Amino acid sequence: RTIKMSENTSSMNQTNASSARQAFSFDNPLYDLTLYAGRFKSVWASTNPLLFLVTNNQIKDAEKVLSHYKEMENKAKKRGESMMLSQEEISNIKKSDSIVRSSVHPDTKEIIPRYMRFSAYLYANIPINFGFLLTAPTTFNIALWQWINQTYYVGVNYANRNAASKFSNQDLVLSYFGAVMASIGVGLGVKRFIEPFKKSFTGSKAFFFMFTISFIANSAANGTNLLIIRSKEFKNGIPVTTEDGEEVGISQKAGRSAVLQTAFTRCIMPVLPLGIPTVSFFILDKLRLIPQNNILKILQQTFVFSYSIMFAPAMG
Repeated sequence: RTIKMSENTSSMNQTNASSARQAFSFDNPLYDLTLYAGRFKSVWASTNPLLFLVTNNQIKDAEKVLSHYKEMENKAKKRGESMMLSQEEISNIKKSDSIVRSSVHPDTKEIIPRYMRFSAYLYANIPINFGFLLTAPTTFNIALWQWINQTYYVGVNYANRNAASKFSNQDLVLSYFGAVMASIGVGLGVKRFIEPFKKSFTGSKAFFFMFTISFIANSAANGTNLLIIRSKEFKNGIPVTTEDGEEVGISQKAGRSAVLQTAFTRCIMPVLPLGIPTVSFFILDKLRLIPQNNILKILQQTFVFSYSIMFAPAMG
């Protein structure tokens, strides 16, 4: 009787283990991108600041894990089957995918320089947002922080560029200087334009004064950068394909539409990363919740910038 119970228990464990396994495919997104939670997890998978600390050995180990399971899936497909994995194995894949996505160039397979990875996004943008929103709106400060911001982003864009891109170094340099001049020029122009209304931006409203300058300057830089980089598509058009992927020709109208739509998206991108802390500081100041102690104030400001930088990208 004891032997039978042991056999039954073993059989039940095997059945439960089998039922716990589920079909998995690398052809499907790891997260549900139709939901905010899924988009947040997807963005967080490559921007998690803890991934900034991973070593080269950890990156190589993660690549081996993904390679192993991709090979398993290929074998399963040849048999006409789905790859069945446990939840633990799927979690291991997601962890390895995060490490690789945040550290390895998808085309060249080379390890991206640490400070140019998306996992450095938080560390880089906290001081930049400090400069945008909390420093005095002098000509020097506006020019300095816009230059720092554009220099950082051109480095990130270059390190994570499409390896198949036909853009030359001359195009990249042109886009960099175009973005820098646009951001500084527009920032100073906006400052001069709204300077007569500065008296209306007193107290907690001063945050909106800096937000206006920083947002419009960043929008101009993003739009200018994109228009320069994709000027060939705008001028010559882009390939048009059928639903089956068959190319039927080049359309100048489609090229212009695609570039302008993307440029518009890039222009409104700074709204949330800059808008969330602006509104947060306004409310905190109105409620008199901003500490008088400088250290506590800096800690509060760092926290506000951190959650706005981490949560805003997935809201788009």
